[in-house]
Parts: sequence; C-alpha cells; structure tokens
Amino acid sequence: MLLIGAIKRWQFVKQLGTPMLVLLAMMLALPLLQLLPLTFSWWSSLSLKSSLIEPLQLVKVGDQLPRPLTLSPALTEFSWLALLPPLLLFVYSFSLKTRTLRAIVPLFLAMAAFEAVIGLAQYGAGLSSMGTYANRDHLAGLLEMALPVSLALMVANLGHASIAHQHRRRGWRARLDVWLTTYCNRSAIYLMLSLGLMLGLIFTRSRSGVALAMVLVLLCALAFSSRIGGRNVYGMLGTWIAAGLSLALLVGLVPVLDRFALEDPLKDARWTIYSSSLEAVQAFLPMGSGIGTFSEAFQRFHPDTLTGVTINHAHNDYLQWVMEGGVIAAIILLGLLLLYGKHWIVIMQQKGTPSTFKLVQMGAGIGLFLMLLHSLVDFNLRIPANQIYFAFLAAIFFHVEQKEAADPVQAERHAPRQPVAVSAPAVSPQALPIVPGKNPFEQ
Repeated sequence: MLLIGAIKRWQFVKQLGTPMLVLLAMMLALPLLQLLPLTFSWWSSLSLKSSLIEPLQLVKVGDQLPRPLTLSPALTEFSWLALLPPLLLFVYSFSLKTRTLRAIVPLFLAMAAFEAVIGLAQYGAGLSSMGTYANRDHLAGLLEMALPVSLALMVANLGHASIAHQHRRRGWRARLDVWLTTYCNRSAIYLMLSLGLMLGLIFTRSRSGVALAMVLVLLCALAFSSRIGGRNVYGMLGTWIAAGLSLALLVGLVPVLDRFALEDPLKDARWTIYSSSLEAVQAFLPMGSGIGTFSEAFQRFHPDTLTGVTINHAHNDYLQWVMEGGVIAAIILLGLLLLYGKHWIVIMQQKGTPSTFKLVQMGAGIGLFLMLLHSLVDFNLRIPANQIYFAFLAAIFFHVEQKEAADPVQAERHAPRQPVAVSAPAVSPQALPIVPGKNPFEQ
C-alpha cells in the first residue's frame, strides 16, 4: 500500500534527487547481490572467507559447488525483507503533501509520549524503565528522536497570538488575554509533552540517553532560541531567557548523569568488542560477510576475555554495517551522511521567518543526529520500531516544503493590513438643491 501510494505521486522523484535515489537503490541491491551464487574460485577470491571455512563450518574441504557471497543466505534474505518497511515508509512519507505530513507529526509524538508514560510507570513500580522495548537504551533512542520535534512545535506556537492580533487589540492586557485564550493551550500542551519526554528519557537511567539529552538541550538552544514563534517575537530578551533556561537545564543534567544513570555493564567490554569487530571488518573486505550475518560471522573473532556470553551485535552500527556489507555499505553510509550535512546547510541558509514545518524539520534533523551519535555505542537502528521512526523523521527532514500548503497562522501573521474604506457621508434629500423639471435624486 505504501508503494502504491508513493507511485500515485510519482512527481516527488525529482524532489528526492538523483544522489538519494542512487543510494536507496544501492541499499536495496546490496543484500540481493550477496545472495547471487558464485563459483568457489570467485567466492574465495573476493574476500578472506577461504581462511574461515573450517572454523565457521560453512563448507567441507574440497567442496567446489557455487555459493553466495553471504555466509548465511537465510539471514541475508530476512534482513532484506526487514529493510523494506522503513525504506517504503521513507519514500511514502516524503511523497506526501507538506500539510499532510505535518498533520502526522502529533501522532508520532503521541506514540513517544505513550512509551514515556509506560517507562515512568515501570520506574515507579521498581522495574527497569524501558516501555514496550526489551532494552532501556532503545526507549531512550525513541525519546531522543521525539523530544527535539516536540520542542520545535512548542517554539513555533509560542507568541503567535500577540503578532496575529496586535493590530486588532492594543495594550498588554488585551494581548495577554488573547494569547491566554487562543494560543496558550497549544504551546502549553507541547511544553508539557516536552517535559514528559525529557523525564521519560532521564528515568530510563541510560547513561548514553542522559548524555545525549545534554547534547539535545544544547543543540535545541542554538537552533530555536532566536526563532520563538517563527521569529523571536520577544526580541533579544526572549533569546537570552531561552538560552539561559537551556543552560540551566544543561548544568542540572550533569549531576543526574553522574549519580542517577545506571552504570553500563558493557562500558568496558564494548572496546573489546570494537577491536574484534575491526578484525572481522578487515577479514571480510571487500564484499562483507553478508547483511544480517554478524552473530554467525563474529564467532571466529569472539574475544577470549568475554566467556559465557553471546555477542549478537557490535554495539556500533557503523562497524556492523561495514563488516556485513563491505565497501559498498561504507559508500552508502558516507553518501547518506554527506546528504544529511548538505541538507542542513540548505535549511540554515534559507532567509526570512521560518514556517512551522521548517522548525519541525530542524527538530527532526536534531533527532536524527542524536540517533546517529547513539549508534556509535549501541544498535538502536537494528530495532524495527526505531527504524520506522528514524525513517519517518528522515522523510520530514529531507522533505521539500510546498509553498501552497502555507501555515494558516503564519499567513495571518504576515498578511498585510487592509486599508479601511471611507464611505461618503449620507446626504438627506432636503440638502440637495432643487432644479426645476428634474428629480433631485437624478442630479
């Protein structure tokens, strides 16, 4: 259904751009390429897998039958199928109209708030705060992506009423009354939502989550403090107040990180896993071990110091992707990161008052950046739910805003004041001069 919906709006392909289309096609083609059967001589010449045949028990000595590049065709096929939903969601969401895409954002925030409430309830019951996830770090990953978007909407709605109605009602009391009765509820809702998401993130007690919350506060202060209400309707005072509150929150999170967050049991073991993963990356270049085959391919490189445990992920998505996908995966990663950075430049270079959707795009970009940082020490993007949310935010971030879908509040705020027509005073029949032979109203 997602693919059919996107095909109906095929014009979006031009907006997506050739580099993005090429990278998406490479992502889809890589697992299929690794499933192609090759002769044993080709198979052994493309990587160092020939030295791993015996320890991995992949083939018998002397077996010359054709075989695919991947170590486990079943796992690679499953990984390719698991890749389809987030990619299709990205394409479908990107193809939507700006107004429709913006209307879906509150649904995403509501789902994140639901997970945060469950996590807070679990913490209150003395359990690990992880929502419906199997790991508190994965809940922290969702909240990291959602919180900047919620803050963006709060900033976008703050101060709209005073601008939209100031030509109608003068005086600070009148403005305050209009603001409280018209727009305060909306901005207050997003403020409460942001506080709830922040609390949910902190009470996951994830060291990575709390540390990234500090980065989040800093980035949001830099991005939004001068754009309250689309532009800072409160002047420099509003900018300094917003920056001061962000700095205070940032300082307040430091002792939380030191005293509240749980010690990561893999804090020291991760470096050992990284070292072994780098050995595996070198061994399986240039084509990789096969998408989705980390747990099987890593067995030969399992560190001797980590006995009695099974390592299913590298706890670094970048290392794991390159190990499984080889040089092609590294090219895809580099290309996507370059497109991400290039689009940030496009957004920041736009002049004029940013629309509500533009602020949401900035929040989505910050959420993507936080998840990319978290992927350095975890495998959040291996979780299907977070893959879907990440793809949705990526579609928002790269979306090309249609100007015809203007923000109604933004349009009202910038609409020129219409001159008031002055009507001629009414003239009574008695005031008209009397001309013989003519009706006085026809003169």
